[in-house]
Amino acid sequence: TRAAPGLRSARGLAWRLQRTVLLTWLVGLTAMGAAFGSVTGSVEDVVAENDEMLAVLSRLAPGATVTDLYLGFVMALLAIAVGAYTVQGLQRMRAEEATGRLEPVLASATGRTRWMGGHLVLVAGGTLAVLTTTGLAAGLTHAVATGRGVDAVLEPVVGAWAQAPAVLALAGVVVALFGLLPRAGGPAAWALLGAALVMGQLGALLDLPGWALNLSPFTHVPLVPAEDLTAAPVLWLLAVAAGTTALGVATFRHRDLAIPA
Repeated sequence: TRAAPGLRSARGLAWRLQRTVLLTWLVGLTAMGAAFGSVTGSVEDVVAENDEMLAVLSRLAPGATVTDLYLGFVMALLAIAVGAYTVQGLQRMRAEEATGRLEPVLASATGRTRWMGGHLVLVAGGTLAVLTTTGLAAGLTHAVATGRGVDAVLEPVVGAWAQAPAVLALAGVVVALFGLLPRAGGPAAWALLGAALVMGQLGALLDLPGWALNLSPFTHVPLVPAEDLTAAPVLWLLAVAAGTTALGVATFRHRDLAIPA
């Protein structure tokens, strides 16, 4: 029996396995982005009535407007949700290995690097797509709520893109765990995501020490539009993403498949 045309390539097979997860997260987070953006017209009035909330937000980016602080914080929280999609998408590789479905695939003309590359390209592209649609949805409703123009649409989009290096760095570590610790890598990946949320987005609000905050990649990306986007954290986080991904691919190529007895 010949495989369907879409299953004859590594990326085609990855799409078949990944599409439901991707589309579910895409629709859900885009809707959340639209909901968060729709309240920006009243957020200043709400925060102005709550001195404690204003003080907390002001600590995140001193000198920024309340609306910009809100948008930056919301996009940072949504980026963690995008990170959950990324982790779930990457866990599909382990699921295929653990169930024994990967072994016959690798016995065909598809090598380990091609098979893994198909999943990595799709999950990375899906991550950027979900960030973009989430930011765009927030931007459109933000523009409507505030009566502003194109600049209002772009602010959350850029805010979402600013989070991309942190999500990709997290993804790289998850890939490295898959290569190095296939059986323990799945639980460890979800633990890392939870730690990133606590030490990154919530760490400053919880008054965690600086060394703990710095362990999260999300600590190192700015809360755009409340803060300016700079090149240094983007470049080194992308370097971490590339290095850890390369480590994961290299170790997977040379280890035995971890299939339960």
